[in-house]
Amino acid sequence: GIGQREVAGTIVVIKPPIPETDEPLIGPQHIIFTDYVDRTCIRLLRRAGGLITRQSGADSPSAIAAVELGLPAIIGVEGAVNELVDGLSVIINASAGQVSEWRR
Repeated sequence: GIGQREVAGTIVVIKPPIPETDEPLIGPQHIIFTDYVDRTCIRLLRRAGGLITRQSGADSPSAIAAVELGLPAIIGVEGAVNELVDGLSVIINASAGQVSEWRR
């Protein structure tokens, strides 16, 4: 993971490229889940509380964006990614590289 924080929020799944006319409402209570990050995602990432991507690599656009924005992130997530759906409450532990369901 990227960052030393643990953050809880609600998953919002995005599929780049994100047209400005079809931009989802994103705030610090949201954790963005996406296959990859491109330049159209940056405006959403600036408002989000965290990031989870399938795209891996320390020099990937996802990792670079998370570092530059100071965003807790899990880059190159594996496992039960099909369970990461819109509206799911999760906790990401960036320092441990873990995602878990948040049962409120």
